[in-house]
Amino acid sequence: MKELGKRICIIGPSNSGKSTLAQELGRLLDLPVFHLDRLAHKPYSNWERVPDDEFVRLHDDIAVQDDWIIDGNYSVAMPQRFARADTVIWLDPPLFGCIIRYAMRSLMGARTRPGGLDGAKKEFGLGLVKFTLFNYPRNKKRYKNLLVQFPHLKIYRFNRMIKADRDLV
Repeated sequence: MKELGKRICIIGPSNSGKSTLAQELGRLLDLPVFHLDRLAHKPYSNWERVPDDEFVRLHDDIAVQDDWIIDGNYSVAMPQRFARADTVIWLDPPLFGCIIRYAMRSLMGARTRPGGLDGAKKEFGLGLVKFTLFNYPRNKKRYKNLLVQFPHLKIYRFNRMIKADRDLV
């Protein structure tokens, strides 16, 4: 697993397991983990976004560090993240599975999940379902086009949910 490097990005649609994988990899590789959802949203809110300039500043403070695992997309900051990364792990499972995972997680009340927002007032919303089903397919093309601009990256793409110790070892 050391071939993954010490700066790893995990991207993919909402509820594809990015944060869970990041936590698992962080533990296995002894790397600090950063969840972009936590930087991009105000704690103790209903997933209210912080202004992009504030998010990019927080993101860039992490990206310049020597080692990290960063999970999340947020294309506003992808170029600087990809420029510093060694590896991108792209989770790209069927979107229907992501929606089912989201509904189950929300119904089960998983408030302490990896990458969850501290004090989030609400977990489930149809807006995220719509975003996942309609925006992600468009964003997927943008991510693919952006990734080719960084030929130094090792890219691992999975069309299913994965486990670090089973799929990346």
